[in-house]
Amino acid sequence: MSDLTPVFLDTAYVFALINTRDEWHAKARELGHTLHATSRPLVTSEFVLAEIADGLSAIRFRASQAIGYFSHETGAQWGSALLSACLVLLF
Repeated sequence: MSDLTPVFLDTAYVFALINTRDEWHAKARELGHTLHATSRPLVTSEFVLAEIADGLSAIRFRASQAIGYFSHETGAQWGSALLSACLVLLF
């Protein structure tokens, strides 16, 4: 039986995942693959979503970072997971 304990999605993890120059990028990708393989649900807060939106609105993260990352297969999966985390908060 697998562990379905939710994992809290934090801003630092999201930014490390999409920013290839972040010192924690490799570790974030490794963790992302592990979480995906175990199908653990992601949860977050409205505050974290606001932080992510604010950070992605900064010039350095526009199209070149976030959109480029989420266009890859793994990124698309995490984009979907992030959307699911948002929906958990709404409902």
